[in-house]
Amino acid sequence: MTKADHVIAQAHPTAPRRFLGTAMFGVLGGMLLALANQSAPQSMPSALFLGLVGIGALVLSWRFWQATAAGLLLTSAGISDTTGRMVLSLDEIEALNRGTFAAKPATGFALVLRRPARPAWAPGLWWRMGQRLGVGGALSRAELRVMADRIEDLLKAR
Repeated sequence: MTKADHVIAQAHPTAPRRFLGTAMFGVLGGMLLALANQSAPQSMPSALFLGLVGIGALVLSWRFWQATAAGLLLTSAGISDTTGRMVLSLDEIEALNRGTFAAKPATGFALVLRRPARPAWAPGLWWRMGQRLGVGGALSRAELRVMADRIEDLLKAR
């Protein structure tokens, strides 16, 4: 993001959602590891599976905590996070979808892209897969509504 880009809208994770999401993944991971530890020796494959999923949940908890330290900014150039990482340029957006039955994150919206993009994910903030980008999760619903409205305005002005 350059100094010439002005912030049109922004969305930041709410503290309760950030703490609750991290705690839920952490508790799930701890419970699965404890359950794997309690397994009988003859059920080693299931204990191994529970252990791996438990470790995965703990890693996800840490990634969620790291990702939600940042927020999202909508500028005239596109959507980026507050660390400066560009998520998507405005030229790549084909349409905005925020309907009830849309495949989108909680409290958020989905963007349909002009062409497929490389998969990426910031847990609690956004995900990108194929021709879709989902924004939301731990972000404030009111701030995301404003961001979606501004994106809609920018798309109509094109």
